[in-house]
Amino acid sequence: MTLSKPALAFLGGTFDPVHQGHINPLLELADTFHWQQIHLLPSCLPPHREQPKASDEQRLAMLQLAAKQDHRLIVNDWEISQGKPSRTKRTLDYFRTAYPNHKLYFVMGMDSWVTLHQWLNWQHLNQFADLVVLPRPGYNATQAAASVQHWLAEQTNIHFPAVTETNISATELRQLIKHWQPGDPLPPLLFAETFSYILSHNLYR
Repeated sequence: MTLSKPALAFLGGTFDPVHQGHINPLLELADTFHWQQIHLLPSCLPPHREQPKASDEQRLAMLQLAAKQDHRLIVNDWEISQGKPSRTKRTLDYFRTAYPNHKLYFVMGMDSWVTLHQWLNWQHLNQFADLVVLPRPGYNATQAAASVQHWLAEQTNIHFPAVTETNISATELRQLIKHWQPGDPLPPLLFAETFSYILSHNLYR
């Protein structure tokens, strides 16, 4: 009998700040896909969105606190260590070489999926890893460009799992944090440890 390969998942993003909308769906799917590790990859100079408000060191520190939620969560600074704009194909190429005996999964949100045609070498991403596309409020797969739709019809290793949706974004959280005052409730879907770090470093104020 052939044993299945151990499985690793990778989620990139600015994580500015990390919140439960990033982490909870990963843990919800971990057993389904048999992920032994889930690597959180903060991006360096993201090419498709505004630059992070928090520094690289601060984003890594917030991720380390959030990763305490589950032993499978691993904070990976590989993209930041490159010191240049993050490119998903380059990242997956590296990890495919680093983990030749593992099955890899690259996780993205539906908001990224609908702009996939704007990514560099997007048609080749699933040559390095299965793609797992998570639902996002206000987005659905039919909003993707026609080129992506036609490409999808020929693929077998792209997954659209059903998970509990969290209706919050880092942009909204930064606004809530900016106006937060002592005595106010904890901003929704922030981990308490992360919020303590944000307050102690006066982030997003």
